[in-house]
Amino acid sequence: MFDFALLSMLLAELRPATILEIGSGNGASALWLADLAAMNALVCRVLSVDVNSVPITHPAADFVTGDARDLTSVLPEGALARGPRLVLEDAHVGVREVMEYVHDRLAEGDYLVLEDSVGKVEHLEGFTTAHPDATPWTLVTPTISGSPGTDVDHPGDSRGVGAARWVRRRA
Repeated sequence: MFDFALLSMLLAELRPATILEIGSGNGASALWLADLAAMNALVCRVLSVDVNSVPITHPAADFVTGDARDLTSVLPEGALARGPRLVLEDAHVGVREVMEYVHDRLAEGDYLVLEDSVGKVEHLEGFTTAHPDATPWTLVTPTISGSPGTDVDHPGDSRGVGAARWVRRRA
């Protein structure tokens, strides 16, 4: 439920030229993002990556088959060249590798969203520990508790049950 509200607002605010989705599933979210971008009159390209092929075509979305743990060899050169950029990690594998891939490719004002991050806290903490200096881009993730280098923007259930906490990487 958070995804629909958060991503709708984020697209309207950020107005991305590029959306990179890691974890296509059946392709529905990439199609929704492409349609949402069109409804907001954005000139935007959605690139969605999954280990399984997605047999769908859309004029504003490309589906790439490959492993999230090796995005350098999976994605075309310059996949994130056009900004602003929105990266959505929802593959549940290669979380740290995805964060490392985008680390030097995102710029000020860009966003990385780690979805369903309750099980990804270890990766988030490892990344923020390895990169203690603030990045110019923003990391948004639902997580059970605040992680190093983050501020809680929207506290959820204090027990970590049900709603999570939205945290943003300090800039």
